[in-house]
Amino acid sequence: MPRLGFAYPYGKAAIFTDEDSEEAQNSNVHVSTPVTNSSENSSSIIQDLALRLKTDGLIATRKYLLEHVDKWKRAKVKIAVAGQSTAGKSSFINFIRGVRFSDKGYAKEGYGDTTQFVEQYEHPKHKQLVYCDLPGYGTTTVTRKTFLERVNISEYDMFIIFFTSVPTTEDEWLVTKLQEGNIPFCFVKTKLDQDIENGKERNENKEFVLARIKSAISGAADNMPALKDAQIFIISNRKPSVGQMPQLITFMQEKVIKVKFEAILFSIPAFTKEIIDKKYIQMSKRIQSVSLYHAFGYLSFDYKCSKIRDEITTYFKVFELDGASATELAVKHHYSEPYILELIKNFKSKMPRIVQEIVPIYSVIQKYKVCSQYLHNLLDELKVDAYALYMHETQNIQN
Repeated sequence: MPRLGFAYPYGKAAIFTDEDSEEAQNSNVHVSTPVTNSSENSSSIIQDLALRLKTDGLIATRKYLLEHVDKWKRAKVKIAVAGQSTAGKSSFINFIRGVRFSDKGYAKEGYGDTTQFVEQYEHPKHKQLVYCDLPGYGTTTVTRKTFLERVNISEYDMFIIFFTSVPTTEDEWLVTKLQEGNIPFCFVKTKLDQDIENGKERNENKEFVLARIKSAISGAADNMPALKDAQIFIISNRKPSVGQMPQLITFMQEKVIKVKFEAILFSIPAFTKEIIDKKYIQMSKRIQSVSLYHAFGYLSFDYKCSKIRDEITTYFKVFELDGASATELAVKHHYSEPYILELIKNFKSKMPRIVQEIVPIYSVIQKYKVCSQYLHNLLDELKVDAYALYMHETQNIQN
């Protein structure tokens, strides 16, 4: 039987409902504790710094840290979006990139099976991240053989296969090819919000609709051996809080290498609190390297072009707090270039003023601690602002 959503011990599966989401969201309203290692004390920091400096030297160590922090910006990611026409592929490609109808690079929706060749859609802000709309397969115009001639399966990091009601035998054929190439994949059924609305007309509640969808998918997949362990997610492109969109992103996290997933995560809209939490955790993990990079630069500090400035700007952009919608809200931090400079000035004022020539290693340790704490505190506050923006956007969608 295919895995519908979360995989539990002994093969138990579950459908993610709005109630489940709301309960999980309510439990995460407060600011999380910074993701730091409690064992970070002066002794361990001194040992780490001494080892790095002795082995690589100051310049090489800072260069390594900078490359490590910015590696996600250079990661090339290609996600294949395959499957049946009118199944929501184009809508997903637009949604996951945050692209609207009037934006450049918009993927036309609702025109049926018109894709004959691979159509690539770059992320508007991160050109190295590409979602590819693949042609249909097993049709009169694109046979299985033609599909394999036009699509190099091995060049994709993973496949997301869309279907309208249930997977088909053609989908099973594609899965066998992906399994042969050891390419990660999953299935997605979209338009859950429409299914729920249609169910209301038949006096069916949401739970009944989900159970009916799950039963139909399981019944069809049981006759396809290749789909036995396939992960299937039921989502809504229009209302991402409805269904299993967060679980789909978690699946991508499990299947795509770390640096590539970081590029995906930092580029997708903050469409649920679960995604905001993921973004927060991932950005928290960066703080140690960023703080070390700053601490090692203990000669001068030009706040106009510092890595700290880049990092703070990244927080705003990843949480989508740099857009017009955020400026309308009563949040603590409002993004603008002058405001970023004010934050940097405030950060600089907190830096310890120690005679570096006398005890340079102590200066590095103190700078590391202050920088780390400052970035964690700011990230906590921006996470709260991101929650407020999410609630605002969700209410607009529902209205």
